[in-house]
Amino acid sequence: SGMEEAVSKLEGFIRVSLLLLSKRKKIAQKESPCLSALRPKGLLLRGMRGCGKTTLWKAVSKRLGHDVDVVSFDPIDIVHDKIQVNSVNNKKQLVVLENIDLVIQCGDVQRLMESIRSLVTSQRCILLTASDENIPSQTLHSIVQFLGEQEMIVPSLTERDRKSILMTYLR
Repeated sequence: SGMEEAVSKLEGFIRVSLLLLSKRKKIAQKESPCLSALRPKGLLLRGMRGCGKTTLWKAVSKRLGHDVDVVSFDPIDIVHDKIQVNSVNNKKQLVVLENIDLVIQCGDVQRLMESIRSLVTSQRCILLTASDENIPSQTLHSIVQFLGEQEMIVPSLTERDRKSILMTYLR
């Protein structure tokens, strides 16, 4: 189904990103600026409201299992500067900032960018979610550019996708 393809694509991005991070750590002694420049800082996951962005990243986090510590925040945490992520035994992390479009609508683009910058470390992959209709193109461009030009558009769910998700929840 379309959702399964999206789950696989997102999981692949996160795994590759975290793999690059671990290689970077090993190569750091050789000081390779090329690898550092190539490393994506994260990904913007966007699509229409209700298309399944949250369901998508949660499905991927289950697939990542215990290899990756997943931490998520909602827009209110960003607006109130409540984003703090501690490393757990040098474990790799996926940090999810949900619905960043709501923060942007409030006019807190600067605070959002500061939050994103503060989260960037060699052990993290940052995942942002947003609804398409609420992000001005210049702001969207700035965020995607900062992340290393990494963005994924989630297609709207088909009836088959929705049925599959419902059956999964009912199990």
